[in-house]
Amino acid sequence: MSRKRHVTKHDIEMYLCEKISKRKLGVLKDKFKKEILLEKEELEKYRQTYEKYVYEDELKIYQERNEKNIEILDAFQKIFPEDVELSKLSI
Repeated sequence: MSRKRHVTKHDIEMYLCEKISKRKLGVLKDKFKKEILLEKEELEKYRQTYEKYVYEDELKIYQERNEKNIEILDAFQKIFPEDVELSKLSI
């Protein structure tokens, strides 16, 4: 489950400095949403399949990673207010 995220705060900063287009940022936003949903699915599989301690370890990793990504989600919500799925997405 521990994979590296492909969208970072740097991508948001690049958009704000007009180094990448909103279209390219939109592609990254979609990738970000897919990654979050995939991680949630994997975490649920861990909960159902593995020992409790394995699930708890994976949950800690998931929570640590998502602490960093809350800022990215907030930025995407401000840049793409029309994306209803973003507002429903919780980390």
